[in-house]
Amino acid sequence: TVVVVLCEMGDLIHNLVAQLIEKARTPPSPHDTPNDEWEEHVVIRTMVDQIRSMQRDVPVHEKRTGKTDFTDLLSWLEQCGASVNKVNVDEFDGFGNGLQAIDDIKAGEKIMSIPDFCMLSVESAYRTSIGEFLKTDKLVKLMPNVALALHVLMEMHDEDSFYAPYISTLPSTYSVPLYWESWDLLSLKGSPEFVEALRLFKHISRQYCYLFMKLSEPGYEDILGFDVSSFTFDDYRWAVATVMSRQNKIPIKQEDGGVEWTLCLAPLWDLMNHKHGKVSSQFNLETKSLEHKAFEDVSIGDQVFMSYGARNNAEYVLHQGFFYDAHPSDYMAIPFSVDESDPLAKIKTLLLGNLGIKLPADLTVSMDGHLDPQLFAFARVSAMTKDEIAQHLRNPAICATLGAVDGVVSETNESKAKEIIAARVQTLLSAFPQVDEPPEDEKPSYETVIARKLVVAQKKFLQNTLNLLG
Repeated sequence: TVVVVLCEMGDLIHNLVAQLIEKARTPPSPHDTPNDEWEEHVVIRTMVDQIRSMQRDVPVHEKRTGKTDFTDLLSWLEQCGASVNKVNVDEFDGFGNGLQAIDDIKAGEKIMSIPDFCMLSVESAYRTSIGEFLKTDKLVKLMPNVALALHVLMEMHDEDSFYAPYISTLPSTYSVPLYWESWDLLSLKGSPEFVEALRLFKHISRQYCYLFMKLSEPGYEDILGFDVSSFTFDDYRWAVATVMSRQNKIPIKQEDGGVEWTLCLAPLWDLMNHKHGKVSSQFNLETKSLEHKAFEDVSIGDQVFMSYGARNNAEYVLHQGFFYDAHPSDYMAIPFSVDESDPLAKIKTLLLGNLGIKLPADLTVSMDGHLDPQLFAFARVSAMTKDEIAQHLRNPAICATLGAVDGVVSETNESKAKEIIAARVQTLLSAFPQVDEPPEDEKPSYETVIARKLVVAQKKFLQNTLNLLG
């Protein structure tokens, strides 16, 4: 009886997965509004939740991750040949786990060296039982992040995995939008990241369905190292979020002397939280190790940070689940393209290409006291007459000033260029709902808080742009 029930449950899940993949593989239409995409998301989410409810007793990542004692991890890293200097793992208010200085550290001092031997990477994924599938499947071979996620998933299922000391200390859940409740997502409404978050959930749902169906086919039963009935949406989402929020790229030396880059997860290194500063991690090809040096002096007892590089808060929220309040150069990326109905669209695109602006182009607005030069150049080219375009194509030297404040083509062109920018900005501003200040006694979730912070910042960027246009 139990076997019959399990078979029937398996058939139901297969049917639901088949229905979900048909829904999730529908590409967005250029005419879809954010409301259209939200309505689609509700349908997809409902189907996903049905699958999750049938798998509720199967996911294993919550049982095998989230360990708060890092002693085994540090011992394992030492056995792997890693060196860790003057730091330990601790929990910090508002950050979660991070690295703490157990002695004073000087800027430039090396605090760790993690050999690639103990990293999970796309290269190490290729050496597993699923490696041939990862290399040859027509879709997966184009998505290294999926390869790494499946590698993480397999190692998490294997209690005797070489990587178990690392896997066990990974978080059991994440604050990226893949995990957000509906009300958290709705707090992003108006922001371009609202649609991006919805599409990300749709994309991961489609990935899961494709992999579930593919790995259920005859001949693929054993390559995961566990039964496909244990390949759950919750476990896959966890693996994807792990890779999304913690991945790094390292170079791999090839036999011909060349170098190729591969995605990886670097134990302990990925526990450092972000702070604005100099990027101070580098991969040593000779020792095949990822080395990190402190970019600032750190006193004993304080947290040791690293810089995640030149990303904006939209990227931090979407891919890593935090908002960096102290961001000194935050910005908002806005997609721009030439109107396809414009009879001069082709030669305008050609001129923009000569300027290094490939369409559609993500151009930026921020709180700086000036407009992004590429944005100015795009708008001026978009506003040009046929004669003005011809003049600039014949004389590339005069194109150099198109992004400068004083690079005026003509009074008429300048006026139209500012109108193009203003119209786009006004459209984006009008997409944000008019929301009153939340009640003082409201206790929003962490996810809603960072969503609201992003929305407030982006509205300021857009308004500042209008102010600069005069």
